[in-house]
Amino acid sequence: MNTVTLSQAYILRQMTAEDAPQILALYQTNPQYFDAMLSEPSTESVMHDLNALPVGMTAEAKHYLGVYDGSSLIAVLDLIDGYPVKGTAFIGLFMVNASVQGRGIGTRIVQECLKALSQEGYSEARLGFVEGNRQSEAFWLKNGFAPTGVRSRRDGYTIVIASRSLLKETDTMPEDARGVS
Repeated sequence: MNTVTLSQAYILRQMTAEDAPQILALYQTNPQYFDAMLSEPSTESVMHDLNALPVGMTAEAKHYLGVYDGSSLIAVLDLIDGYPVKGTAFIGLFMVNASVQGRGIGTRIVQECLKALSQEGYSEARLGFVEGNRQSEAFWLKNGFAPTGVRSRRDGYTIVIASRSLLKETDTMPEDARGVS
């Protein structure tokens, strides 16, 4: 995964433990997310998110990225390469600073990222959102994700797994519909 090409409009860079205070400040602008997760933003939650990986995945597959507009951290994006299968990019977390929400910035970041992943040959993007978090659900549905029917029960909440195909339209058509004989 070439994270440098994921956005034309913004600067993306790998986040580290040294960035925890900046990430925490962004987390604190989104209390609705933490209410849905039945938790509070904290340095510990930032460190967990920086290091969390699905079972069987290695650290090389994880890309916890800060999205910057100039020197301002406006979003964080956690991508897992090849999860749950090769050719799939899993969005473990995407959070936009509340001070810039409602301006189309989150949608622009996601659309640029998905386009770049498609151009790199990824066939699907997946993610999970907390059932009942209407803001998150509406955002992901608006950006072309659809629930897969898979749900994962956690302590006090349920995660709805959603996906979006990244195949180009011509890649999904039968050969005869593309004029190939």
